[in-house]
Amino acid sequence: MPKASGARTASVRKNVLLLALLALIIVAGVVAYVLGTVRDNKPAQKPWQAPEARESQTIPDGLEYQTVTVAVPSASKTYELQVADTLEKQRLGLGVRESIGGDGMIFPYTKPQQLCYWMKDMKYSIDMIWLDPSKQVVKLEPEVSPSTYPRTTFCQDEAQYVVELASGQAARDGVVVGMTMEFDLAAKSDPAQ
Repeated sequence: MPKASGARTASVRKNVLLLALLALIIVAGVVAYVLGTVRDNKPAQKPWQAPEARESQTIPDGLEYQTVTVAVPSASKTYELQVADTLEKQRLGLGVRESIGGDGMIFPYTKPQQLCYWMKDMKYSIDMIWLDPSKQVVKLEPEVSPSTYPRTTFCQDEAQYVVELASGQAARDGVVVGMTMEFDLAAKSDPAQ
């Protein structure tokens, strides 16, 4: 009798090992699939937005932008930037335009916060610059490409303004982290910010 019990135990162990091996193979396959998908970083198409819709977007009628002169004294440079001072303008950003159409855009917020941006609907690369409440550059992300969407670009420091310039413009003008920009913007009127 003990002999049969030992054979049965060996059979159970063999089956458990086979099941564990099968589970390991399945887990390895799933991990390989997920890592391959992440590495390819292909943006998922949203079912409600056909790719053709990206090219046909335009700036909505009646949407007007104030401009502000932004000076970078240490670089002896000034920019004329459109002000995205409402939620609608900030949501659209430069994403609905075929080109930057000027020097760029500034996004003011009512209070400092950690701000995250992405390249949704963008057709060209840009430089992103985060400024703290004293208008000092706390982060600069150069030449951000539309191909980075849906990934986001995040500033860990609290910022109150984000400036978007043509790709490579910050480097050409010598703009770096720590510099201060000068501009005068009226208080934001959009209470949702």
